[in-house]
Amino acid sequence: LTAKTNGTVVPRTESELIPEVDGRVIEISPALVSGGFFSSGELLLRIDPLDYEVALDQARAGLTRAESDLDNAERTLKRQRDLVSRGATSDSQRDDALNRVRIAQATLRDASSRLSRATRDLKRTRIVAPYDGRVRSERVDVGQFVKRGTSVGTIYAVDFAEVRLPIQDEEIAFLDLPLTQGRNENSKGAAPVLLRARFAGAEHPWEGRVVRTEGELDPSTRMVNVVAQVPKPYAPDGERQPLSVGLFVDAEIMGSTVPNL
Repeated sequence: LTAKTNGTVVPRTESELIPEVDGRVIEISPALVSGGFFSSGELLLRIDPLDYEVALDQARAGLTRAESDLDNAERTLKRQRDLVSRGATSDSQRDDALNRVRIAQATLRDASSRLSRATRDLKRTRIVAPYDGRVRSERVDVGQFVKRGTSVGTIYAVDFAEVRLPIQDEEIAFLDLPLTQGRNENSKGAAPVLLRARFAGAEHPWEGRVVRTEGELDPSTRMVNVVAQVPKPYAPDGERQPLSVGLFVDAEIMGSTVPNL
């Protein structure tokens, strides 16, 4: 028994490229163009790091100064405690020395935090690819000044492609679908699905599996939406066309077998 439906190919993982620091773009990867492919860890974009290198040097100097102040305050406190034990100074002077130690400790923590932030900001001037993927769109060029939090492009992973497939709820009885929490994307019992589409003047097939169902019925159509996954949709195997994002496909979900019918 099979269920026939159709849907549009979408990426499983899609991300916006958003800088976390301000600055002028000084380098862009050749892969950062619409349709470009890239590998995990590849540099996609670099922002001028000069201001952040200066901030890092200032933070290091501040940390060194705070460490020196704390060391000096601790030695002063030790001397005051020795003098108090011999009755050569007052308790108030010892308390002042203790207060200076606490202030120096707080200043050291603040300087350490500033150093961590400066180190992190300098690292963020390099935007690297979080996974193997492809560029859907890009909105940046060399010499452009980018702001923190502004999207400069959209990328998606190429490990899997997904297709959202609506089926009638009556057909669920004949299909092996992951309807409960115990089933997951790695389940070997997931229903096979055969996708077909016309591309470049010919019809091409792709094989995948139904990995999950969506959380509710469509209130307008009373259809159940299931999600099929196809691994490595852009694999260069030479025998099949790539399963491109946005392609409209016909799907045939393989259901249960009924003997002696």
